Amino acid sequence: MKHYFLSIILLLAIATTIIAQPVRLKLPRQINVPNYNNYAPSLTANGLTMIYSSDYYVTEGNAVDMKITNSKGLDNWGSGEDVTAVNKSGTLNQYGAHCISADGNKIYFTSRKAGGVGGFDIWVTEKKGGVWSTAQNLGKPVNSIGSDGYPSLSADGKTLYFLRCATMANSGCQDCKLFMSEGKGQDFWQAPVQIPMNSHLLYPRISKDGNSLTFSSNKPGGKGGYDIYQMKKLGENWSEPVNMEFLNTPADEVYADIPSQAEAILYSTKVDGYLTLFRAKLPENFHPDKVIVISSKINVSPNAGPLGFIQVSDNKTGAPISITKIEKDGKISAVLPTGKVYDVAVVSGNEKFYWSTTYDALNLSRTQKDNPEIILETLQKGQLYYGNKQLFDSTTYQTLAGTSLECRRLSKIFLSHPEWKAEFVLFPSGLSNNPPSDGQSAFEKMKSAIQPELSKSGISIDRVTYVNGFEKPEEENSFAGWGIKFY
Repeated sequence: MKHYFLSIILLLAIATTIIAQPVRLKLPRQINVPNYNNYAPSLTANGLTMIYSSDYYVTEGNAVDMKITNSKGLDNWGSGEDVTAVNKSGTLNQYGAHCISADGNKIYFTSRKAGGVGGFDIWVTEKKGGVWSTAQNLGKPVNSIGSDGYPSLSADGKTLYFLRCATMANSGCQDCKLFMSEGKGQDFWQAPVQIPMNSHLLYPRISKDGNSLTFSSNKPGGKGGYDIYQMKKLGENWSEPVNMEFLNTPADEVYADIPSQAEAILYSTKVDGYLTLFRAKLPENFHPDKVIVISSKINVSPNAGPLGFIQVSDNKTGAPISITKIEKDGKISAVLPTGKVYDVAVVSGNEKFYWSTTYDALNLSRTQKDNPEIILETLQKGQLYYGNKQLFDSTTYQTLAGTSLECRRLSKIFLSHPEWKAEFVLFPSGLSNNPPSDGQSAFEKMKSAIQPELSKSGISIDRVTYVNGFEKPEEENSFAGWGIKFY
C-alpha cells in the first residue's frame, strides 16, 4: 500500500511538471526544412505573413537568404519564397537583422552593400504593385559611419528601434547600443535617441502595442548562452528587463516575435545543431497590451494605381494618428492600441465615396481582429451612400464625437463637386415614432444636431435637404443611422 501511494504522488508530481511546462511546437517542415538553419521570424499585424532567414537554397554569394511565407491559420504556413529584392541586393547580416512592417508593405533589413553610409546600414524595400522595389538606404541620421542594424518598426510606422554596434559582422556583433528614432513624414527620421541598457543585446523587437520590447542577451544571470528578455515602456522610461524563463534553456534562444494575438511567441533555438523556429505559449505576465487589428482587402482593377489612404484619428479630439498609402493589391492593415476611441477611414480621391467607422479600444479585455468589408463606390447622382453609423446617440439623437471628422470628409466631396446638392437621409432608432415628450421628434432632433456640424465644415445649408428614411415603425433600426444622396 505504501508503494502504491508513493507511485500516485510521483505521477502527480510528473503531471504537475508537464502542465507547468510551456507548450512548445516546432513550425512545420515547409518552414523548418530539415538540416538547414531557419530563424528570425518577423510577422505582420494580422499574423498571416512572416519573413525569416534561411540557408536553404541561398542566392549565389549569400550565406543566408530572406524568405517570406503566408499562413491560412495557426501553423498552416506555406513554403517560404525568396524575397528577391533583398537577397540580390548585397550581403545580408547573417543573424536575421530584419523586420516587416505591420501592413506587410515594407521590409527593413541590414546590409553592408555598396552605396551605404557606413559599415552595415539599414535599408528598406517597399511593395509596389505586388513587387518588392529596389532597396533604398535609410541614410543619416539613422545610419552612421559605424555599423547600424537590427531594425524593428512599431505597428503605427512612427518609431524605428535599432542597434548601433562597435563592430558588426556576419558572425556576430559587439558592444551594441539600443536606439530609437521617430518618423518625420513618410520617409524621413529624426536624430536617434539612445535607450540606456546595461547589457549586450541583439535582435530588439517592439510588440504590436508599442509598449513591450523583447531582445536576446547573454548577460550574466541567465540560463546559459543567449536568453530572451522582455521590458515594458513606463511613460518615457523602460522597466528593467525580465528573463522569459519559461522558454529559455542552456542553449541559445534568439530572434523572438510576439503575434498581435499575444497568446504565443515565435522564436529560434538550436535543434541537432541547426537553428529552428518554434512557437510557444506565452504566459499572461508577458502579454503585450491588447489591441484591435484591422485587416481587409479592397477589390481594385490591376492598373488602378495607388488606391488611396487609410486614415486613423483620435475620435475624441480629431487629431490624426496615422495615414497609410494603400497599394494596388488593395490590402489594408491597422493596429489600434488600447486606451482610445478611434476614427478609421479609407478614402480614395474625389470620385469615390469613402468608408469610415469607429472603434472603441478604451478598455479592451482581449485582442480583437476585424476584417470589415470595404467597398469604395463611385460617386454618382441618385445613389444612397452610408457613412459612419456611429454619428448619433440612439437615445438622445445628438451627434457623437467624431462627427466633425465625418463632416470634413463630406465637405471635400461638396468642394470637388460645387454644382451638386445633397439629400441627407436620417434613420432614427427604434423609439423614433413614439410620441415625443418634448414636442420634437427624433428626426427633428437629428436634423437639428447635424446641421451646425455640416455648416462648421463649410457645407452651405442651402445645398442640403433632410428626409426621414423610415416611413413605417417596423423599418426602424436599433441605431440612429444616416445616408446621403447627391443630385
